[in-house]
Amino acid sequence: MDKKDKQIKAMARMLVKQNGMPETWADRLDFDASKPVEDQMKDLAEEYKSIRDGDAQEERSTEDWAKLMNEEDNVGRVDLI
Repeated sequence: MDKKDKQIKAMARMLVKQNGMPETWADRLDFDASKPVEDQMKDLAEEYKSIRDGDAQEERSTEDWAKLMNEEDNVGRVDLI
């Protein structure tokens, strides 16, 4: 990983942390996408809020979601089934 990539990853981690999301969600930001990072952050924040508020899958407890979202190899995507 070169210096630019490290800087991008650090910025992504900072953005998700500022928005109260697990750092693992930083990998979901695409700085090369046509969609602005700010818009991507809004989408992620809404998705995270939905999960935290229980709007997603009711079969999983808050603890289950936290465990899934904070796993080392998780990049912010989980199987909702």
